[in-house]
Amino acid sequence: MQIWNVMRSRKMCGSVAQLVTASLVAIALPISPAKAELFGGIFSNQPNPYLVCSRDLAGAQISTPDAASACSQALRPQDLGSCVVRIANNKIAGTDALSVCRQVRRPIEAGNCVVRIRQQASDAAVVDVLDSCRRSLLPERYAECVVGLNRQLKIAGKEAIGTCLNASDRPTDVLPTFIPAGAAIPGATSPVPTPVVPSFTESPTPTTPAPSTTAPTNRPVPALY
Repeated sequence: MQIWNVMRSRKMCGSVAQLVTASLVAIALPISPAKAELFGGIFSNQPNPYLVCSRDLAGAQISTPDAASACSQALRPQDLGSCVVRIANNKIAGTDALSVCRQVRRPIEAGNCVVRIRQQASDAAVVDVLDSCRRSLLPERYAECVVGLNRQLKIAGKEAIGTCLNASDRPTDVLPTFIPAGAAIPGATSPVPTPVVPSFTESPTPTTPAPSTTAPTNRPVPALY
């Protein structure tokens, strides 16, 4: 029994020693500078977002000053770079793509919007597609609207773009409606009540006799004798 315990302890010590040796060798191995720069350092697992953004914009033929300004001011630099790359890959100038991607809240959705409309509603002008995807608050849903109307109803791309983007074309009086108690019903006319004017009876004002202004006449006093 004692021999078995000794052999077992030796095996365990050997396994621990091998594990420690392998860890030290892995730490000592050099890491390529490109990989270290991409991931922002040796101990970081997340890529450097500004490096990725700069690389994407440079690949889209964006000038160095414009790329530096756009990436440094972006809230999500990686999303900005992805947006520019997706639009530029559809034969659109990188400067035009950057103008759209840096003015929207959802750069990824804006890029998907431009790509979807350009691929499935090809009769729409590039200028109209870029401007409408930039102005839309929900770019991906907007692209679905344009593509659906263009393909199913055979509406021209320019007309579909204007129809989906115009908020006035959306229904406002949807049934059933819910009107809170006491609220006015839209479109209902009610007779205007005639205002009642109370009648006032004036009581006669008492008149005060005016004092006499005639002078007293001199009458003779009768004699008493």
